[in-house]
Amino acid sequence: MNEKLCKNENAPLKSSNILELCMNNFKISEALTEKLMEEDVLNSVEYLSQLPSSTPAESCALQLREE
Repeated sequence: MNEKLCKNENAPLKSSNILELCMNNFKISEALTEKLMEEDVLNSVEYLSQLPSSTPAESCALQLREE
């Protein structure tokens, strides 16, 4: 896992909260947040992979997905 990019001092970095950490750390848009919450973690990251990595949260999730 990329602890440098998506580090949260208060929570361990694990698959069940990767997107939560990314969203909390980078405040992605409400619409995208709702979309992510409708999907499971893997599908959410898969969804992110289809978008341009224009926000830190998207980049974060994509980089975590690759590891």
